[in-house]
Amino acid sequence: VQPRSRGETSTMGSIFTMLVKTGEVISPWWSQGRDMELRSFWKKTDQLSGAMYTFSSKIKTIPFLVIPRDTTIKSHQRMADEWTDKLTYDIEFNQGYGVFVSKFIEDLVGTDNGAFMEIIGEGDPLDAIDGQALGIANLDSTRCLRTGDPEYPVVYQSPNGGRYKLHYTRVGYASQLPSADESMHGVGFCAISRAISTAQNFWDIAQYHAEKLGSQQKRAILLAKGGLDPIVVGNALEIAT
Repeated sequence: VQPRSRGETSTMGSIFTMLVKTGEVISPWWSQGRDMELRSFWKKTDQLSGAMYTFSSKIKTIPFLVIPRDTTIKSHQRMADEWTDKLTYDIEFNQGYGVFVSKFIEDLVGTDNGAFMEIIGEGDPLDAIDGQALGIANLDSTRCLRTGDPEYPVVYQSPNGGRYKLHYTRVGYASQLPSADESMHGVGFCAISRAISTAQNFWDIAQYHAEKLGSQQKRAILLAKGGLDPIVVGNALEIAT
């Protein structure tokens, strides 16, 4: 269902960009706009971006191998080897396992909605897969809506404006600390959400040091009372900036 699978491109930004605020504070839990803010937030915070990279790198380097049910049957072993190669090199539209895992982990750890993957296979893309799966590819979490419908649990909103119901055989998804509130359909509370206050404190300290050391413009409050001369006030503002 993804336009990139057909070689299509779009200059249209995320339909949720309008929900992202320019301030420092993250919106209350939960909205898709909040997830967009979380994506921006961890990228500007050295401690969070470093932790994200370290965690993603460790996951990518964990070796995996598809094991046949019966190792004594050559056809089973051959199929297992084929799937090991597919999952290593062919997934994420031939970009490979490393690229797929990086995207999946980023959404899992960095958005409350969690991570989503499209399971690609034959047949009507709006119905169950016909035969075995042919591959998997990451789905942008901010374009996936949880429905609570066991048959069509996710609706994918394409950058080109289309909306596609995904059959449960064509989508996989996960979130951290999924909510017990049934109306949230499994939306969670990700690692970045759990570290907002601490990360914001680090950010504030860095901003303070940058302003004091001169690498960024000072933000100052001028309090004046009495009969201050305009020239004095102007000089004070010039010094502050």
